[in-house]
Amino acid sequence: MLEKLLKNGYFPAELPVPFTAESYGDALLKVINQNIRPFSYGNRGPNYISICAKYNLARRGKLRRSLAIPNPINYFHISQLLANNWADFELVYARSNQSLSKPVVDNSSRALKWDKGFSALPDEKLRTRTASKYLLKADIANFYSTIYTHSIPWAIHSKAVAKQNRYFQNNLGNKIDLVVRNGQDQQTKGK
Repeated sequence: MLEKLLKNGYFPAELPVPFTAESYGDALLKVINQNIRPFSYGNRGPNYISICAKYNLARRGKLRRSLAIPNPINYFHISQLLANNWADFELVYARSNQSLSKPVVDNSSRALKWDKGFSALPDEKLRTRTASKYLLKADIANFYSTIYTHSIPWAIHSKAVAKQNRYFQNNLGNKIDLVVRNGQDQQTKGK
């Protein structure tokens, strides 16, 4: 799992073909296979702080989609956390039958993909729209950059549990919170 994330999950799929993370993944895996921790950890978990590189993707019309590429060190920490706790993540995803975007390991070109994929979207829209009295339409173009990172452990464990156990070692949600914040200059909301 870690190998797939490092080699096939780092760059957005929308980047031009010459951009690859193959050598990045190879270099890190070589160090890990020698039982060396590639980047430092403090007493409270990974402590490298950076900001994401911005990349604007052209879309139809005059619209642009802003993408963020994390620092390679922060991406490694996120990937390692995900790989080491994949079974726990799957338990969290299994709690909801509403999501169309549950991540699963992709055995082709990317590290992860949607469980049902984009092809299921039209049928799901039709199903929910015909069975509902009201339709709520929201623009989530800037969704990920506006997530309050402390709400991640709240969603996984409940707000009360997360607030009682605020440290990195105590629960998965706080670990995610820390590694995401570290990649955003320790900001609880992305920039």
